[in-house]
Amino acid sequence: MAGATFAVNGGSFTINAANTVTFSRAGTTTLSGSTIGNSTFGNLTINSGATVSAPNANINITGVWSNSGSFNPNNGTVTFNGGTQNINANGQPFWNLITDAGTKTLTGNLDINGTLTINTGSTVNGSSFNINIADTWDNNGTFNAGTSTVIFDGTTQTIDANTSAFNNVTL
Repeated sequence: MAGATFAVNGGSFTINAANTVTFSRAGTTTLSGSTIGNSTFGNLTINSGATVSAPNANINITGVWSNSGSFNPNNGTVTFNGGTQNINANGQPFWNLITDAGTKTLTGNLDINGTLTINTGSTVNGSSFNINIADTWDNNGTFNAGTSTVIFDGTTQTIDANTSAFNNVTL
């Protein structure tokens, strides 16, 4: 089956946090367009068998991220900027991930090929999941480790844990 494109070329695309965009078709859907970086998704779901290819831009998520399929992050950034949010990446990587304000709780393993930024006013709950970081851990907020394991799997890394403690760390 040929791929599909979700393009935003002017203005912005906004779905509020109470609503869900579900990618369910088999094959790859590419997010693109000259202003895709202005887009905000409420709840974003990637179903099994579906693949979403992200732009080299920022995508905002104000609701829940649930991935049972595949996510190709390219060199893009996903910003979680809602209040209380669950993140289930199903082990699929993000390139850069930013958390802004509110509490973000992991409900699956997290893999970040670039930088994790926990901004001031944001709390990330590691729960019991693995968090792989290939580049930078930049914590200006709060990280509640729970029983999680943070694995620094890059070659040259920067770690700014602020005052938050890790439970288990692998370097």
